[in-house]
Amino acid sequence: MAAVFTLALLALAEAAYAEPVTLKLGLLAVKPQGAGYEGVVIDTVVSLAPGQGRLLLEPRDLVDDSTRYSTLLGFILATAMAGKDYRLYDMTVQFETDTPVGGPSASGFLAATVLLLALGYAPHYEEATMTGMVSPSGLVLSVAGVEAKAAAAARHGYRLILVPAQEAAGLKTPGGARVVPVCSVIDAASQLDNVTLFPSLGRALSVPVPPVFGRDAERFANYTEQLLPLLDNATRARVARLVEEARALTAKRPYVAASLAFTALLQAANETIARHGFSVLEQKLGITLQEALEEARRAVAGVSYEAGGGLCYAWSFASLAAASYRLYLAEHVSDQAAPYFRALSLLRALSARTWAEAASTLRGPLVPCSYLYKAAAMTLHYTHIAADYFISILDKPFVRVFTHLIDNRTIREWLSDAENALNNGDYLLAVGLTVYVLSEIEFRMDAPNTATQCLTEYAERLTDLAGPAFAVPALYYHNYALYFTANESRKGETGEALTVVKLETAALAWMVPGLFLHAASAPAPTGAAEAATQAPIGAASTPYLLVAAEALLLAVVGAAAARAAAGREKIEYTRLP
Repeated sequence: MAAVFTLALLALAEAAYAEPVTLKLGLLAVKPQGAGYEGVVIDTVVSLAPGQGRLLLEPRDLVDDSTRYSTLLGFILATAMAGKDYRLYDMTVQFETDTPVGGPSASGFLAATVLLLALGYAPHYEEATMTGMVSPSGLVLSVAGVEAKAAAAARHGYRLILVPAQEAAGLKTPGGARVVPVCSVIDAASQLDNVTLFPSLGRALSVPVPPVFGRDAERFANYTEQLLPLLDNATRARVARLVEEARALTAKRPYVAASLAFTALLQAANETIARHGFSVLEQKLGITLQEALEEARRAVAGVSYEAGGGLCYAWSFASLAAASYRLYLAEHVSDQAAPYFRALSLLRALSARTWAEAASTLRGPLVPCSYLYKAAAMTLHYTHIAADYFISILDKPFVRVFTHLIDNRTIREWLSDAENALNNGDYLLAVGLTVYVLSEIEFRMDAPNTATQCLTEYAERLTDLAGPAFAVPALYYHNYALYFTANESRKGETGEALTVVKLETAALAWMVPGLFLHAASAPAPTGAAEAATQAPIGAASTPYLLVAAEALLLAVVGAAAARAAAGREKIEYTRLP
């Protein structure tokens, strides 16, 4: 681990003095033509140079918000994937056109190009082009007019055309060109330059699962059984099956068991309050809302992630972040009059306590605490941009629907809470709320069309690339998703595919801070703090008070997994066959 970080830091130091690199791309676009689309190719010059994190799009007055935000997001993400801080670079994109440029469909191509350049490759695109928009985690998502774009690419002589994987089925190969489906920016970059990026992919990451998950699987199952007599027949049968399934898995797969039992409890609680009211729910569970909140507060406050000497336990930090945001959400709705919200508050408090107690036994890799704090600030800044990006691509009637998704509060309000937490030094809550919002954005961008196979394979790949620091809870979510995809009895269930997408997008969101943790180890260039406050291309003004220049490069201490307190289940990630 230390050797890997040393090499990364040396590469970053060299990158600060690298020469600018310029490439010419043919970006694919469409324009309305009758009842359909006509594909066009826009010649574009992309430059990556030493700088201060600025993005310049020209002609500026012809580029819309969705193009700006998607390009900026891809620029930041791709440099982080390369293990580098985007604030060491400036990116310029010159569209050689005098007509308006709109939409995010080139963002996947631009992000893949930045990834190659940041890794030191010098690709040539005389015969290759691509369409597809980048998601906040780096997936390549569907765009409009793919067939028209592919036809335009073939007319212009391109022999390799990359398209989002979900768009490839049934797409006719135009003019002898080869159409290749890609799931992610990493896939795209590998195809564009005919290289195998990150050859270390495929190693296994192991994360122990603390006994508390097995204990609370039983606890949640017992709670649920207290509610069964109050349910209608259909709900009782469905919930009872979940409880039985959870109990069967408790010994060997405690996290999966706890998640299934919690799902059963949630369904039973919702039915109970609808039929009998919230007070009956408290009575049957034998715990009041206020008692659950107090237990969660004590559990969160009773655990430390600091190891001393400026070092922190990464898994304890991530687990406490997961507990902190759950408790915060629970407290936010605890005084709501509606019984549904009070029940939700109670269950969130139970979950927060579980995660806090897990943090007390999980330790994980030791990393400089300052890097965790920098990663928190960078992830928050990035999530502001992701929110701007997603809102910019929504049809206006749906913007309000998107921005009022979580407890009747806007995404902006939740991010403001995260920003306040960061400024007050509450890094746990800042990370937890930020990743929660990022996962919601990722889910809503991915859910409609992304194939679960793409999500599963990419989650494994990104976990390996992001490293072990935030493998908790990312691997827990990912392996819970694998349980659904591998369980024959669950295949075809109503909502099964959407559950997998929800879990995998949550896993992907938790991996993003891991990418920024690597980027945070880079020495910030002179003036980076000032440049960050300028909010390039309309980015939200997230303060970078904790991302100031650090001249001394700290060596990262090797990982030390705490296995003695672990349960019988060990989550291992390996590549799919």
